[in-house]
This record gives sequence, structure tokens and C-alpha cells, in this order.
Amino acid sequence: MDANAHGARCLVLLADPALGVISPSWRAKEALEEAGYAVFWFTPRLWPQLFADGVAQLGYLDALMRRWAVDAVVVADGLSIDTSACVVQAPRLVVLASREDELARSLERMRGAAPDTCWVLDGMAAPAARELGCTVRTLGTVPDLSALDLANEIVYPRGLSCGQEATPERIELMRAAAQGMPEGTPVRCAGEGWPDEWRFDGADAGAAYALGFTSIAVRFPSSEGRSAYDEYVLQATKQLAGADILRPDAGATGAWMAERAAALLESRRVRASIASTADDALFGSVRAGRGDAEGMHAARGGFERSIVHAAEALGVEGASFEPCRVATVLGYVGCGNFGDEYILSTIAERLEERCPGTVSVAVSENPWHTLVHRGVYAIALASKRELDGMLARSSVALVMAGLLFDQGIRWTMGKAEIASSVLHSDIPGIAAFVELAALNDTPVVLYGIGAGPLERTHSKRLVRLMGSLGARFVCRDEETARLVSACDVPAGQVVRRADVAFTGSSHVTEAVDSWFANQELDPVDTDLIVVSLREYENVSDDFAERVARACDRVLASRPHAHLAFAMLDAADRGISDRVVEAMSRIDRVHLFSAGDDIDAMADFIGRATAGLSMRYHASLLMFRGGIPCVGLGYLPKVCALYEEARMGSSLLAMDASADEIADALGRALDEREALARVVQEGVANLRGLARQGEDELVELVGETSPACEQDNGCHELYLYREAASDRMLVDERRRAEAAERHAADVKRELAEARQRVVDLEQSNSYRIGSALMYLPGLLKHRRQ
Repeated sequence: MDANAHGARCLVLLADPALGVISPSWRAKEALEEAGYAVFWFTPRLWPQLFADGVAQLGYLDALMRRWAVDAVVVADGLSIDTSACVVQAPRLVVLASREDELARSLERMRGAAPDTCWVLDGMAAPAARELGCTVRTLGTVPDLSALDLANEIVYPRGLSCGQEATPERIELMRAAAQGMPEGTPVRCAGEGWPDEWRFDGADAGAAYALGFTSIAVRFPSSEGRSAYDEYVLQATKQLAGADILRPDAGATGAWMAERAAALLESRRVRASIASTADDALFGSVRAGRGDAEGMHAARGGFERSIVHAAEALGVEGASFEPCRVATVLGYVGCGNFGDEYILSTIAERLEERCPGTVSVAVSENPWHTLVHRGVYAIALASKRELDGMLARSSVALVMAGLLFDQGIRWTMGKAEIASSVLHSDIPGIAAFVELAALNDTPVVLYGIGAGPLERTHSKRLVRLMGSLGARFVCRDEETARLVSACDVPAGQVVRRADVAFTGSSHVTEAVDSWFANQELDPVDTDLIVVSLREYENVSDDFAERVARACDRVLASRPHAHLAFAMLDAADRGISDRVVEAMSRIDRVHLFSAGDDIDAMADFIGRATAGLSMRYHASLLMFRGGIPCVGLGYLPKVCALYEEARMGSSLLAMDASADEIADALGRALDEREALARVVQEGVANLRGLARQGEDELVELVGETSPACEQDNGCHELYLYREAASDRMLVDERRRAEAAERHAADVKRELAEARQRVVDLEQSNSYRIGSALMYLPGLLKHRRQ
């Protein structure tokens, strides 16, 4: 790789592809990726939070555009953009349209910045774009679908199709054409207005399958401005199915349609017989039908080539770029935990810096949070289809931070959880991720991984499985390496390095400067003790009281000292509040919360004079800055960090007394210069190990092919985008909702019947009738 070249060319593509993988917007994505671009793909289905009535709120993508220096935002399929909330300057805006109504809809709803370029299919007049003074570039109408391979060749019988929108006349002519074909021949139509029984779900591979199983494709005369898109769909159908084309003129009748459809069908049978194929012309395979389309090879791909040329015209003349490489990173991210968020950001920053063109994609517990706050495109671990596609294009699959411990697996069914439809970043979820990466021949590195406790048999077997799949364990401490090796992972796949955070950095932020000013503290003269506590299962009932007494004693003996409780996770607030409530000296006690601003939190921790911490990464960042910190060893990872940073003498047990905590904090303040020299020596070694691990990762990424070469042109398409178990859950949910609606209807009917009885009982006629019947009834009763 050329280290002097710019990173990858990055585009945001906002789309709502009605025809799934054969839609112009998806074909544009594929073409640009094959040309080496990084394309961040957003649709209302995958990212509903981003869109409001089809308008993308581009301000949510500020962090993404800033991190990856996005060159352009392309909006397609009639969607639009609102840039009014953008903090960063919006990049160039492009509208991609295949129909005049799409183009008009996109342009009419633009808010804020206006597009300067429109990409339209050849044959479109594009008056809406020209009126705005936009540059209009035309695109070819023949896509290249030769690489698409419909994996299920027997899913549909071949039928009659139309890719245009409906009119009453067209519906009648389609019915007539169907009558000229064998009884039961399916009719499949894309576009608005067709009868429900003819329409199909075109999402993902749906349109490719529906149109790919076509014997005869009908092309009606097109109105002005619609012919380009109609031609595109027709060409796609011809490529997928080798279909014959039925072209009625404006005066066509139903009888002519039926006769012509029958004639075309007979012609297919004759050709099949002559070619001595084993496939019936009506029910044959998709691959056999494709032979009819080979004659259009010269024109094929005109759409994709023109998209790449249009994108190149947006670039900087003479600049060189690296082709995009993808690093897919799994971690406990998206939940606001500082340590994990900091490591993800560090990985993304360092890989892009050292391997220009490398774009990190997160596998996140909350993809929306990761996108908005980290500026990293993200996928949920449960989104298996999207994850599989990303891993197929990845140079490396990484598992980050301290995820190899037993706590998560206790909430599952054990090692069998690897087959679950809903996975998380616990050991079963990690194993499933590693397994899917291995199926894509993507190298897996558990990068700067931490382990422990690792005592459950099922946990160990899942770690062993990862090793058997070739995963490499780059461990952040000796104890992790020992625990992983004890799971029978081959020795050559386990190396001891150090935590990835040692390769990170921090800088002065306005947020922390403002905090000091608001608290009326001098950041130079104040002895600031940063305290980082967290809830955990081994936090005893008297823990807050012991910490509070220790903090009171330190403040009483040091008039210039201030305590600041740092919220590295939103859940840390509860235990911090309990300590403060138990303290008697609170005039020099502060709280610091940076929300999702990890830069501000890293800056704040780095300005401490000393610290008291349960949190692993609070201690690590203080050590990295040469700041002595007293540790509370709530997990083995904390103990390992203190030993390897040569600060073992400052590590306390979770049941340490108030006096022990106060004495350790006093020593950290009184001997901070000497302790700083000790910790700096320990950190120098750990930083060297971390950089060695990074060097090895950079070498691995550099040896792999870029994303555009990863899948070798093979695009097998499967019919469903969800797993069978997920579809069953959807069906069960629908049945439950139907039962609930029925129960609500019955309940409503019962309530209405009861109300009618009440109304009747309160009516005058009922009262009069009751009164008239009372005396005869009483006389009858007495006679008896």
C-alpha cells in the first residue's frame, strides 16, 4: 500500500430499492464498491431512525462524514435530504434517479444545501434538475447481472411478467396475454396499481427471483419520461431469464395479446427442442434461459460503467486513492461503556492511519448509537444476512476488548446458544461471529482480547472452537494468554501483547476546560482525584460506606484536594451517588459526565493528579499518562493490569477497609512523582507490546485483497433475507396479533351487547312494560 496516498474514496448512498439487488441504486452500490469505493448504504428499512417520511436527516451522519472524510452523498429512489442540522459542512450532494417522478420528489423535498449534480438514466429529460441549474449526467440503461446466481432454481414456475406501472387497459391486456399461456401460468408485476395477486415483494433478491423466472416479458408503449426506467427493467429481465419480449402497440387488443403470447411460447419450445435441452421452455432453469441474452453482451454493464465514470467526475483531479479495505470489528459497543467505545474508536483511527483505505465496520449491540456517536457504520450481530455480506468483503474480522469471561454465558443455554437467532457479544455470540467469518475465509483476530474468569466448561469449549477455526488470540496480558491456552487453543495462535488502548491518544477538549471553569477549579493548582466506580456482583452492602469514609479522611488531610466521580457508563451514577450521600465532606466533591463524548472523558481522566478506580480503562488511561492510581480488583483483568504496569502495590481487594483505601490514596498523592516514574516504566513496556500487536495486524491487513476483490465475482442469491427461525417468529407474532384483534373484537361486541341491555333497561318503554307486567305477575304468584 502507498502510505502517501489518500484513504479510500467514501460515499454515502441513501436508497429505497423497490427491486432489491437489481434496482439501479443497488447496482450503483455494487459498481462503486467494485471500483474500490467505500459505500455507506442506508435504507429506511435498515435505518428507520435516519429517515422522516423519506427525508434523511443528514445531521445524524455528522460523525461518520467527519471520521471518513466522505466525498459525496448520493440520494436515490425518490428519497431526499435535510442538511439543516449538520454541524460539519455537507459534502457534495448528488441525486440518482431512474424516473422523472423520483427526480422531482427528491429535489422538491431538499432542505438546506442543494444538490449540484443529478445522475439520470439515458432518455430522461430531467426538467426538474435543469431548472435548478444542476449538472445532469446520463447513465446507461443496461445493467450487468451476469454475476448474479439464483441459488434456488425450482422456487417458481416460469410465467408472464411486466415491470411497468399499471393502468386499467394494461391490466386487461395482461389478463388476455395470460389466457394465451397454459392454465395456472403466474403473472408477476413490478410497479404500482397491479392486482395484489400479481404483485411481489421485490426487496433484496425478491425481484431477481420474480423476474428471473419469466418466459415472456411484456413491454407496453411508455409515456414520456418513463421509457428509460421501463427499458432498464426489461433489460434486467432479459438477462436474468432470457425472456421473450411481447411488445403490444397502442391499439393492441386482448385477442392479439393472447395469440401473440401463445406464439412466443411455442417459439420457445421449438428453440428448446432444436437445442436438445432437457429443460422445458416454460419450466426450465434460469441458467438455461440466460443463453438467449448472450447476444446483448456488448451493451451489458453500460449502467455500471457510467456510474463509475460519474463518480470519478466528482473527485479531485490527479489525487491517488487506496482501494477500500474493510475491517469488521465485534465488541460490546453501542451501549455507552467508555472503555469499549474508546477501543473501537482507537482501532478505526489507527487502522485508517496506518493502512490508508481501511474502513472499520462495527458489529454493535446498538448500531444506531455507534453510527451517530462513533461515526462508525454498524451492523447488529443478529442481522446475519448483512453481517455475512460484510464479512465476505472484509480483509479481517476483529473481536475487541475483554469479552472472554463467564458472566454473559450464564444468561444463555450454554454452548448451544451459538445456534440462537438472537446473539450478543458474549462467548456464544463471539463464537458464532468467528464461525461465520471462517465460512467467508476471512482471517479472525481476537485483538487485544482479555479473558477471565473463564471457568465454565461451555465457555472453554467455545474458545477451543474458535481456535480450531483458525482464530488468532492477541492477548492483552499474560493471564489471558494462559487462560486461552488452557482451552486447548494451538500454541502458535496465542500471543501475549497488550491492551489496544495503549496505542490510543487523548487531547485537550473544550468540554473539560468548561467543566473546570464551571466548578471554579484551577486545573494546574488543584489536586484532582478522579474516582471511577461501577456496580458489580461482588460490590458488598457496606462498600459505599467504606469508600465514603476513606474519601472523607483524604479530603480532611489535604485542603487542596478535590474528588471528581467520573461516569464512564451511565450505570455508574448509582454507586457514585451512594458514596457521596454517605460522605460528610461534600464541598470539594464533583461529578463529571461527558455523555457519549469519549474524547472529553479521556481528556478529563488524563488531567487527574491521582485516582481511585474499579474501572479497567480509567486506570489504564491514568497509567498511560503517568498518573498513580489505586485499584480495586473487582475482576482478574484489573489485577493483571496493575501487576503488568508495576503498580501491584496500589491494588486493593474489594473488601479493603476505609483506612486501607485512604492510606493508599494518601501514598498516591504524597509519592506521586516516584510512582509516576514506576508506572511510566511499566507502561513503556506495555505500549511497546501494544504497538507490536498493531504492527502484526497492519501486516495482515496489508497482505489481504481489497474489498473489491474479496468475493471473486460470485453473487449467489438466496430467496430469504431472514433465517427460518426468524420467519417462524414473525408468523407466530402475526398469529398472536390476529388472535388479540379477534379477542378485542369479541370483547367490544360483548360490551356493546351489555350496553344495549343497559339502554333497554333504562328506556321508557321498558319501564312502562315492566310496570304493566308487575301487577298480573304478583296476582299470579299469590294464586299459586
